[in-house]
Amino acid sequence: MIEQTIKIISAIIAMILAYEIIRFIVKDTLMKRLYRSVRQYIAEYNIKLDKYKFMNKFIVKQELMNDDDIHNAILVHARENGMNIRHGGDEIPYNHTGTARDSVVPETCDR
Repeated sequence: MIEQTIKIISAIIAMILAYEIIRFIVKDTLMKRLYRSVRQYIAEYNIKLDKYKFMNKFIVKQELMNDDDIHNAILVHARENGMNIRHGGDEIPYNHTGTARDSVVPETCDR
């Protein structure tokens, strides 16, 4: 009785594992094909994509904060005002081009 239960449980686990492996292979193949197709379409029709359009606003802000010019402006501002560098980034409203940091990140990034 116990041996039969173990065999049934093992068979169920094996079926789930086989299903997940097959699902991964099919999904991976479809995603690669779709990615190639989209890339080919974009190249064929010379479509220009906005780098930040489909990104989360938080990620875009982090990428902007990793910019050397912006980071240097934060350091200068923090030194001039005797602030801790951790708080300096929150207080700097302008980037190196003189525009407000939040205006660099379009509101369409909130997806």
